[in-house]
Amino acid sequence: MITTLYFAGVSIFTLTLFYVLFRQGGGLDAQLVANRRIPRQYVGIWMAIAFTWGATFFYAGQLAYTAGWLGLSFYLLGNGGGLALAFFLAPKIPVPEKKYSIVEAMGERFSSKTGWIYSIGVMGIQGGYALTLQFLAAAALLSFTMQADKTHTVLAAAAAMIIPVIIGGIRSSAVLDLIKGSMMTVLIVILAPLAIWKAGGFGAVIGGLAGYVAPGLASSGSTSAWLFAITIGIPLVVSLISAGVIDQSMFQRYFSVNQTGARKLGLPLVAGLAFFTLNILAAASLGFLAANSSLGIHVDSVRIAGFAAMNTLVPTAAIFFTITVIAAFVASGDTALNASSSVWAMDVYKKWWRPDATEKQVILAQRLSMVVFILIAAAIALTGVDMLTLTIAVGVFRSALFIPTIVAFVVDKRIIPDVFGGILVAMAVSLILYGTGKYCGSAADACQSLPLFSAKWYEFSGALSGWIITAVYCLWLWLRNRTAGVNSPQYS
Repeated sequence: MITTLYFAGVSIFTLTLFYVLFRQGGGLDAQLVANRRIPRQYVGIWMAIAFTWGATFFYAGQLAYTAGWLGLSFYLLGNGGGLALAFFLAPKIPVPEKKYSIVEAMGERFSSKTGWIYSIGVMGIQGGYALTLQFLAAAALLSFTMQADKTHTVLAAAAAMIIPVIIGGIRSSAVLDLIKGSMMTVLIVILAPLAIWKAGGFGAVIGGLAGYVAPGLASSGSTSAWLFAITIGIPLVVSLISAGVIDQSMFQRYFSVNQTGARKLGLPLVAGLAFFTLNILAAASLGFLAANSSLGIHVDSVRIAGFAAMNTLVPTAAIFFTITVIAAFVASGDTALNASSSVWAMDVYKKWWRPDATEKQVILAQRLSMVVFILIAAAIALTGVDMLTLTIAVGVFRSALFIPTIVAFVVDKRIIPDVFGGILVAMAVSLILYGTGKYCGSAADACQSLPLFSAKWYEFSGALSGWIITAVYCLWLWLRNRTAGVNSPQYS
């Protein structure tokens, strides 16, 4: 009952604030890009908040606890790098004031069939993965803090996410991001410093920098930094950096910004990156405190190490930390729903299925797709899949889109006209290598004679194949067409 009230409270407050700020109504532009009226000075912070998923609070604390500064370094490099690349690419997209999705931009730059791959990839990642991750994180947190049932938590979270976004679209996401951003500020300015102070100062954080199992994996008891790097660290960096350049939720926010006037956005984007980094450091500091054995913090599960530290050191403030993360769950889920459904509505339904669809029909298609996406994500979450494993596995697919997305905005179309074949090959090879390694790593008796190298190296090569194959493919096209003599980095 308390779980439901938590999520219902966030949802009701969001709807109330939405009506005050925006009122009900509006057409397709209002639903998808907030009529493109968001002030430009907020774009960096808004994109940074969107890239801070509810699971961020888990990952930062978990990696700091289990792998110390090494784990945090990989996580910060991947997340911060992905956000920085998105900031770099967004201003390079031609006529953003007329676009709705990164899929549309990629289809325009390359070809309709490449755009189709992007639409499937973005919808699958945002709807099937991002949503699932929020449900898993919510279930883990509320199971720890109030012994809530996983099924009950997932269903309550789903209802809280879908109600505001069905009514308000991107505008409800703006309201939820305002709430989430405020809570992130509280974590940075009040909660994390208070926990550090109660623990005895920054010396207590330094005492946990090596991690509880340092540097390695709590699940396996390994103490090998190299093993951590090839099984989790580097694949995680590949996955997270790849996420930034194809994250529809961030580009959708950029398309919602008022694009009139100068195109310079340096300061707002730097401010967003700084805010994002401070939030990860604040969450990670709690993981370091949990890893400091002298503090005697009991951690039942590495996933909730940061929450265990807060609950032990500042129990009276722990409830505020829980509310902060619940707000992040709902906001991140709302964002993922809005992003995936907007791609479905504009890049699949409107473009491929019903080109003559009216505005009302497109909005209805978007809302119906939200129901489908959230049901799929809830079903996946109820299987109990591990969050970190899910993130790395999804990276195997989205890494194949990383190099082509960057190429789209920095290389002339006449030099690299399309990347459809390279993406297909990269996805297939990555899946085979990673799947083989993952299966054989968990069922060693069935894979005694893997050619060339061990199962762990198959996983590692699968995680990197997307980058390597698409980079080689693009380089081959560039060398073949370099005689065109085109130097402009833009396309028309």
